[in-house]
Amino acid sequence: DDGEEIIVVPATQNTRVVNDVEFDEEVQKELKVVKQLWANMVEQEKPFTPFVSRSQKKKDK
Repeated sequence: DDGEEIIVVPATQNTRVVNDVEFDEEVQKELKVVKQLWANMVEQEKPFTPFVSRSQKKKDK
């Protein structure tokens, strides 16, 4: 050991929330499309239901 200490600093990310109107018209159109696609994906998501096989049930008993 040479006495040197290694310090790992986690990466940070700055997030800035802005109104769509702060972007030009073309970007606003693209944002509208992306938001609609995202909303459609969320609507189509099915809730997660855990599945336990018969063999797993027997093993857990």
